[in-house]
Amino acid sequence: MPRGRNFDKDAPLQDTLDFNHQVFGEDKDIVEEQYPEDLPIALQDAVHIAEDKSSIAYRKGLTALRLGRSFTA
Repeated sequence: MPRGRNFDKDAPLQDTLDFNHQVFGEDKDIVEEQYPEDLPIALQDAVHIAEDKSSIAYRKGLTALRLGRSFTA
């Protein structure tokens, strides 16, 4: 999600865009090396925090579709 611009609305928009591109560029190599099918499907195989809600929903969806490492291997 791009950094919100709900503050300092008089600052140039390009500063916010440059910041977003910098952060996304730093994460690009890591994100592109991840394989969602490698996530543990069994939720008890990982420790969760509140920020994991989307990951949990994703893994539940994979389970419901019977997808996972055995499907993509």
